[in-house]
Amino acid sequence: MKKITFLFLSLTTAFSFAQNGGNTCGTAVDVTSVGAGPVFNFTGTDIQNGTLGGETDATTRDAAWFFYTAAADGTINVNSCAGTLDTRLHISNGSCGSLVNLATSDDDCDAGLGSAITIPVISGTTYYIEWDSRWSSAAFNWSLEFTEAPECSEVEAVFQDLLLGDQFDFSWDAATFGSPIGYNWEIVADGAGQGNSIVASGNTAGTNASSGSVLTLNTPYDLFIQTDCGGGVTSAWVGPINFTTLSFTPVVNDVCAGALPVSVQGDVATAGEAVFAAASIAETANTNLAALTCAGFTGNALDDVWYSFVAGSTEVNITANVNFDAVLTLFSGDCDALIQEDCADATVSGPTVEEINTTGLTIGATYYFRVYSFGGTTPANPTFEFAVWTPQTLGNEDILANTTFSYFPNPVKNTLSLKAQNNIENVTIFNMVGQAVIKTAPNTMESEIDMQSLNSGTYFAQVTINNVTKTIKVLKQ
Repeated sequence: MKKITFLFLSLTTAFSFAQNGGNTCGTAVDVTSVGAGPVFNFTGTDIQNGTLGGETDATTRDAAWFFYTAAADGTINVNSCAGTLDTRLHISNGSCGSLVNLATSDDDCDAGLGSAITIPVISGTTYYIEWDSRWSSAAFNWSLEFTEAPECSEVEAVFQDLLLGDQFDFSWDAATFGSPIGYNWEIVADGAGQGNSIVASGNTAGTNASSGSVLTLNTPYDLFIQTDCGGGVTSAWVGPINFTTLSFTPVVNDVCAGALPVSVQGDVATAGEAVFAAASIAETANTNLAALTCAGFTGNALDDVWYSFVAGSTEVNITANVNFDAVLTLFSGDCDALIQEDCADATVSGPTVEEINTTGLTIGATYYFRVYSFGGTTPANPTFEFAVWTPQTLGNEDILANTTFSYFPNPVKNTLSLKAQNNIENVTIFNMVGQAVIKTAPNTMESEIDMQSLNSGTYFAQVTINNVTKTIKVLKQ
């Protein structure tokens, strides 16, 4: 009788320990101790408040640790959504003392304060699960569910890269499982369903694509993407992913590649003597360069407009009279390798003056500057005026005089031809996101640029002659 009682107590103690987990990573409890899966349910897991400072998070109090070793490739979903306790969840791999945090969840359930994480897992890899709560020591219930990987998995996430009035560029995270040889995609009329009323479609080996300039302004569409693993093996379609095209065509200088060239005014003593040009950040949609820190703050540059100038002196001033909380930034280099030289941000939301006074410029070099609203959305009054000036006498007239060139055809179907009076040193073709898609250094007075492989749409060509860069807009059929 005593032996039976002792055995019953031993089993009860072991079961209770498995439900609560270990106090540290080194004492983590195997998730499979409560069953064979693929769903593992835990009841009454208890976390006691204690000293701050856990291995995964410095703000962690005493935690309940578990581990799970994947028997096959797949995904696990770990969650406490069925309960009401305010839990926090960390999942890591590696080894105790040198864990790599893969994901953290806090208040991520559809309802309540529970935690939920879904991540891919690799066969034979051990994953550490750490539960903690800074607000309560009450027991809670949670579960881990394993789903074996399909032969060809769906893409993980889809991102908007560029949205215009007639064009949508997008990218996605590669499929985690299977051996993708490419991805099929379709853009269809809103609500039509996959395979119906297709407006644009394609197959690509990469993880990005473009609709081309075939969409209609201010119109909703649905995007679908499918992984192709070859041999007729494909994933389910991901979608519909809904988007609506802009009601306007963004201004040309919405990205660096479309920067509008402006002249430097020489022999100007003060900004009050300069001639100002009217400008606006309205009808902007994207940027090729995220906001950089200026005056200790980092905003959002989605509504930036770009300009360029050729330095005819070593000293140049840029003055902007703005009606919003603006940021003014000066760059050297070229559009795919910009270097911030200076910036101005008065951190004032109303009318103010932003000004950059810079010295040490290289005569004949092209510089870029942009203006944007710190908040990243078009302000009520998006207008401003600017002037680029210097008290020095300009010495670049001879440089500017020798940059004449011609280009044809436009629109271009296959090849863009360039002709100049001097050697064409560099040609870079940018897409509307500001990404360099073609780069060449012909060093001849005539050059043929093969654009056959590019998607239909709008591009910008930066042509450098005598160290002076000019930008032209090119339409690809």
